[in-house]
Amino acid sequence: MKQFILCGVLLFLLTSCELWENGKVTDPQDYNTYLQAGPSTTSSKYFRLWNSKIKPDSLQLSSFGIVAGQYNSFFQATGEITYLKKAETALTKAVDIAA
Repeated sequence: MKQFILCGVLLFLLTSCELWENGKVTDPQDYNTYLQAGPSTTSSKYFRLWNSKIKPDSLQLSSFGIVAGQYNSFFQATGEITYLKKAETALTKAVDIAA
């Protein structure tokens, strides 16, 4: 009885699998309109405002945190690691000032 079930399952698997590709599953024209086509913005009025408040001898901890958050959003928009490193630098400087 087990052999009949095993043969039936094996026969089902062999007949249901396709060995050839039928081609494309989706058409790129269907989803290209939803993908981001233009360049990402890497500056904002909010970023320029808070970044202008940071001076070489600045003690404004909130400015560093906000600027680091903006760098993080630039990283998320572009995927460039330099923005993430700049965010880390800003947060490290804020921690150094706070300590």
